[in-house]
Amino acid sequence: MLRKIFRVVTLPELMAIEPGLVETIPCIPWIDVAIPPVAYGQKAPPAFDVVETPPNNWFEKSYAIHDGHIFGLSDAVVHGELGIITVGDYLVRESLHFTFPEFHGFTWTDSDHLEMPSPERETHVERGFHAMCGYVASRNYAHWWIDVVAAIGVALEGGAASDSTLLLPVITNNYQRETLDLIPEIADRSLSGQQGVGVRCDRLFFNHRITASDYTPHPRRVEFIQELKRRAGADGGGSKKKRKLYISRRDAGARPLANVDEVESLVASHGYEVMQMTGKSIKEQIQIFSSLTHLIAPHGAGLANILFCQPYTRMLELHYDQNVNWSLRRLASVLPMTYGVVVGTSEKDDQDQAASNRPVPWSVSIAELKAAIEGME
Repeated sequence: MLRKIFRVVTLPELMAIEPGLVETIPCIPWIDVAIPPVAYGQKAPPAFDVVETPPNNWFEKSYAIHDGHIFGLSDAVVHGELGIITVGDYLVRESLHFTFPEFHGFTWTDSDHLEMPSPERETHVERGFHAMCGYVASRNYAHWWIDVVAAIGVALEGGAASDSTLLLPVITNNYQRETLDLIPEIADRSLSGQQGVGVRCDRLFFNHRITASDYTPHPRRVEFIQELKRRAGADGGGSKKKRKLYISRRDAGARPLANVDEVESLVASHGYEVMQMTGKSIKEQIQIFSSLTHLIAPHGAGLANILFCQPYTRMLELHYDQNVNWSLRRLASVLPMTYGVVVGTSEKDDQDQAASNRPVPWSVSIAELKAAIEGME
């Protein structure tokens, strides 16, 4: 298989090197997004050490999105299921988000040059719109909704990219198919990435602030989600049943909650339904989340469903000390929701378990959880 070394450059760098190959088109508004303080639970960092992503963000007040335009690239190639973009001898660095090149046998010859196999075959479209998010886009429920579906929404808004072919990740899961069933207008204008296949675009439109927005969600995405809620029969009318929900992760292999019985007993005693999302259709999940007034759940990809909650739904996210991931707090700020957090502790002293790479159990303080639930009420 032929391989080629590409020079890896950012989009602004490519514009400076080859100004005729790149144009910028106004898209999502530039904005500073406010993040309200944690409303209940642990309003400040706990006494024990935690690993935060992004770091030191307990008291974060805002984040900025100041580069929300679409880039129009001439004669670009989108590579396989990863969605890596090349233009001539250059590789667009922003398209490497969540691609993990080394995992796929690509080789960094230095920090600015990546050796990749040439596509085994190419297909051609005149105008393409990049709606891919690396390796995770077709494997992670949250990135599917937060990055891929959001990009589809942008493409459907009209403008320069309105008649483009949508370049999507490989479709492997039922939730992807069920989502696309809600968007029938793209059925004849979409193309799924496939390993070893390159899509050559006379003109490629790419907005990396949408397809890589896990920590910088834009309020614009909510407009398209509201339309999908309507299509799923869950537009959140006042007459619909209101409910309090705890999402159980008993069926998840990662991050097992050691005192799950105590946690679920406590939330049930406060009137929360205990429910797993496994096996529920997309329409069912949309309808469930759109009916909530209160939500408690451990951190996980399924919490991307907060996109379907009504404004100011009360949410309590349970984290563990080795991975306090603030992505959903930021998303909650955009929707907006009222957000609280409780951080549990992991069993870090089990050396055999760590060495075998088995999931490390963690526990939530029942006293802390009880206080947070009372704070939510």
